[in-house]
Amino acid sequence: LVALRSYLQTHDIDVLPIDANTDAIHYTLKPSQARKFIEPALPTLRQGLPPQMQAALLRRRAVTQDDTPGPLDEARAWTVLSELERIWTPEGFTLTRDNYAAEMSVLNDALILTSLRMFPHCLTAWGYSPQGALRASGQENPFLHYMLEKLIPDLIAAAPDAIGISMVHGEQLFYTLFLLNQLKQRDLGIPLIVGGAHFSQLCWQCGIPNGES
Repeated sequence: LVALRSYLQTHDIDVLPIDANTDAIHYTLKPSQARKFIEPALPTLRQGLPPQMQAALLRRRAVTQDDTPGPLDEARAWTVLSELERIWTPEGFTLTRDNYAAEMSVLNDALILTSLRMFPHCLTAWGYSPQGALRASGQENPFLHYMLEKLIPDLIAAAPDAIGISMVHGEQLFYTLFLLNQLKQRDLGIPLIVGGAHFSQLCWQCGIPNGES
């Protein structure tokens, strides 16, 4: 994004860069927003997650090589919500050097908890599985909420002459298509441009030179 912005600015083109990955995480983990997604999962946590599900989540919850997280249960969920009140700020997250691993664990568990109802498509600080996204309804998917409630309104409010989307890996395909579809439905009357390494590769594999179609 930085390189593309610099290139366009050298050609006198004003750019409003949005890193939707980090912006979505920040929006989703706002304490009031996170609570909306975590509280519906509390009955499941209260009953206890199945061992197979705990084992699958354990691999995604480790933030260091030697990390052995405790159980993901209702008590952990309330701890995470409480810690988010301290860590989250309108400008970002206040992580400290001495407690960095524990605070990253809170953020990672918060992402998992906000998307727990979509399992096995749980969001984490390290990525997500695209297959589950296709099965998850918009009501359960916090990233789709982010697009509908923040990203798309922000794009419209900016009144751009064009919107460009960079898709750099396959896990972004579902969300890229969802965003494009939503923008097209709003008939903004401006070009919608998709690029990035993975999208360019898809065009090449489909025999579309330079994504011309």
